[in-house]
Amino acid sequence: MITKFFSPKELEGYYKKLTKEVSSTDFFTKPLHSKTQEIWCAAYFGKGYHRNIKPCSIGIDEIDLQEDFDFTIKVGDHEFPFQLTEIQEPNRRRGDEYKNGNYQEWEYENWEPGTENGPIWIREAIQKKIGKFYSEPHKLNLLVYVNFSAWEHNYKTIIEETKDLYDVFASIWLMNGNAICSLYSTIE
Repeated sequence: MITKFFSPKELEGYYKKLTKEVSSTDFFTKPLHSKTQEIWCAAYFGKGYHRNIKPCSIGIDEIDLQEDFDFTIKVGDHEFPFQLTEIQEPNRRRGDEYKNGNYQEWEYENWEPGTENGPIWIREAIQKKIGKFYSEPHKLNLLVYVNFSAWEHNYKTIIEETKDLYDVFASIWLMNGNAICSLYSTIE
């Protein structure tokens, strides 16, 4: 396994380099680019962590070995492996938006379902990852990319909905387009 560490800004630049010549259709519909999608999430999570919590670097394996973790955050001398998952509005499949090379904007006409059901959707995403039976989940940190519209993501409601799931992973983090937060964490 060859892990390369980047500052969050360097990883963002690496992501941009990887996607420079890739169409959106290919990026979102071809499995070849799934690792690059993980790099995007890791870069933006790292930027938020670095800016708001502590300086960090992000480790990416140059070859996808299908380990339990997708990326690593290094803070000082400590490395924290992260598993990533994305939650979208039910029945949304991003690949469908790009079928036949014709991008069709996902309609965000009604933000109420995400506002009302978002905490349940987040819980379900965490439960799916718990059901994967990772070899050492207590050493694994979970990042949930919250990719659905809502008027707001009520932190207290999400905590209440998910608090009984905190004993499996070392930490559980949420990230959306403009924020990160921790639901539970044993890391600083």
